[in-house]
Amino acid sequence: MEMYSKKASAEQRLSWANIWFRKFSEFHRRAGENQRPFTQEEVVAFLRDRRDAGVPAWKRMKMIEGLSC
Repeated sequence: MEMYSKKASAEQRLSWANIWFRKFSEFHRRAGENQRPFTQEEVVAFLRDRRDAGVPAWKRMKMIEGLSC
């Protein structure tokens, strides 16, 4: 049995990955530094901030998935 993946869903995941990375970069004031690798501590700080802002856990998980792209 072959797995089927819609092309639109892959494009949508990439689109959301770009959104989360932009927000991550803005949080750390690294606009324009999209080539520099980020640390685990930077991701944790971003996610804690989002948690404190009331962002639900499922959405924070999506952020992690997007940042790992």
